[in-house]
Amino acid sequence: MLRVLGQGLAVVLLCAYALGAWITLRAPAPERLGGEGERPAAASEPSPEASDPGAGEGTGQSVETEASRLEQAKLDAAAAARSSSAKRGRLPQLGEAFIETFEGPRLHERWYVSDGWSNGDWTANDWRASQVGLGPNGLNIRLETAEPGSEKVLKGGEVQSRQRFRYGYFEVRMRVPRGSGVVTGVFTYAHTDGALRPEEIDIEITGRDTRHVELTYHQGGRPTGKRLALGFDAAEDFHTYGVEWTPDAIRWRINGRQVHEARGPRVQRLTRPQLFILNQWGTEVLTEWTGEIDHSGSPWVLEVSCVAYSPAYAGPLC
Repeated sequence: MLRVLGQGLAVVLLCAYALGAWITLRAPAPERLGGEGERPAAASEPSPEASDPGAGEGTGQSVETEASRLEQAKLDAAAAARSSSAKRGRLPQLGEAFIETFEGPRLHERWYVSDGWSNGDWTANDWRASQVGLGPNGLNIRLETAEPGSEKVLKGGEVQSRQRFRYGYFEVRMRVPRGSGVVTGVFTYAHTDGALRPEEIDIEITGRDTRHVELTYHQGGRPTGKRLALGFDAAEDFHTYGVEWTPDAIRWRINGRQVHEARGPRVQRLTRPQLFILNQWGTEVLTEWTGEIDHSGSPWVLEVSCVAYSPAYAGPLC
């Protein structure tokens, strides 16, 4: 009797094993993600084209009106904002797009004209509203010898944006003056705030060497820069100078061509909103860099035909 029961149990187990094997053979194979050695792309990782709005853009520039270029800049900014919102841990972009060609009877209200103060002992000039005006080529920023009895030997001009910016593309089209001891500055700037040191991103050309440009950023009280040959004389004609500031990189462009890029942890720590500033200044202190002031060249006039900003780089603006 026990032998019969044992034989029956063996038959049941054999049937169960056969059924399990049949089910295994019928089941579909699991789908493999990607090829051998590949990993699936994460949905949150944008393509290089998505992360760089300028990727794949041609170098030609069509003839457009200022209004259409500004409208396109706003559309590009909206697209960039949507893309950046998907990236966690990133501070938002700040600042509205504009293109300024200085064609009106007076300076636009977006600008504040510095007046009645100086940047300290290292500058040889104070700032005066009388040194900023409009001319046939656009904005004129003058630096010249001051009247006898003035506290400073020079009087200079400076304009600052009223709004502050975080990230985006800044551009200016200008012709700089020649002259030993004088400097043309185009830069973004965050003032000292308690224990926080100033931050800035610079484009500077000294009057004694208008064939070179200084491209610098300041973070944590320390400047990091590069001096480049322009391949032309910036005092001879108008040229376009731009800087693109992103959370990961700073890219400088001249006449639409990228000439320098800075990356790294210090660049990523540039997060404070900054003003957009243009000025002309002189010095009797930093003479190893600028040379001695030659007053016979006074006045020195910086001519600016266009200043523009877009929240994301999508090609030249001016």
